[in-house]
Amino acid sequence: MKKFRTLLSIAVALTVVAFTAPLFGQSDSKTGEDSKTSSKDQEAAAIVNGVKIPKTAFEKELEGLIEQQTMQNKKPDDKEIARLKQMVLDRLINKETLYQESVKQGIKVEESEIDAQIENLRSRFATDAEYNEYLKKMNLTADSLRKRIKQTLSIRKFINDEFQKKTSVSEEDAKSFYESHPEIFRQNNQVHAAHILIKSDPDAESDEKTEALKKIKDIKKQLDEGADFGKLAEKHSEGPSGPKGGDLGFFGRGQMVKPFEEVAFSMEAGEISDVVETRFGYHIIKVIEKKEGSTIEYDTVKQRIIQNLEREKVEKKVFDYLEELKKKADIKTFI
Repeated sequence: MKKFRTLLSIAVALTVVAFTAPLFGQSDSKTGEDSKTSSKDQEAAAIVNGVKIPKTAFEKELEGLIEQQTMQNKKPDDKEIARLKQMVLDRLINKETLYQESVKQGIKVEESEIDAQIENLRSRFATDAEYNEYLKKMNLTADSLRKRIKQTLSIRKFINDEFQKKTSVSEEDAKSFYESHPEIFRQNNQVHAAHILIKSDPDAESDEKTEALKKIKDIKKQLDEGADFGKLAEKHSEGPSGPKGGDLGFFGRGQMVKPFEEVAFSMEAGEISDVVETRFGYHIIKVIEKKEGSTIEYDTVKQRIIQNLEREKVEKKVFDYLEELKKKADIKTFI
């Protein structure tokens, strides 16, 4: 199933899905508009037909990818970082190139559509203060956020009108794909777990590690006395899953650091572990549910296969279209 999810995301770099990811916290480039930016924002990672893609946008997206890989126990080496840099630069250039083309083709984005996207973003935060802190962290103002959303929606509409609506996949093609790729639909054992993390660097001073260990042991004592795991995770966990009660969702073997994985897969649903040490720090793990390996039935995944094959077709069309656009474009890179 992990492979299937990978196939489902093949088109991420170039199709509609790709342009939702950079919606908040990516390129703030504009077409035919002047902007007031800091001196650092003036530094360009690339220039597409005279439009600057700020280096800050490049750095922010790269930072996010590196952090994501590190949290998945895949801390990138120099070679991988070089690959990520190129991927981010290509993505931002592709986005800007397609945005310029969408404007050229007369795509319009209504203010009400932008308002709806902003409201959706705001709804993810409990308070205005948290929302404003998020914007600050992402180096966004209300104005730059609106421009960024407009850009993304314009690209999405253009791809939908020019490629998505003109692409289809038959049920016969979907069935053929299912039958010829049985390994993709074989789901291995999975664990649904939550955790509480108190960070501690392996190279930290002994006093710092002692303090972290004391804190996690105090949390474990509260759990042993009947405290709510989710509430303690929300209050104390220093991992990104903390606000969600420590919920990590389902994961298979190889997705977590080894000590964490070994404990999680050895536990039964409802169990809470003792303190587990990894290179990220000290964890307490709660297993919520376990799934035995099985083969997913065709009817369960038919629509997802069709959607994936459609996305692959769209990806190919968008890629070819982009290559032609970029051949005619004036593109300079500085990374």
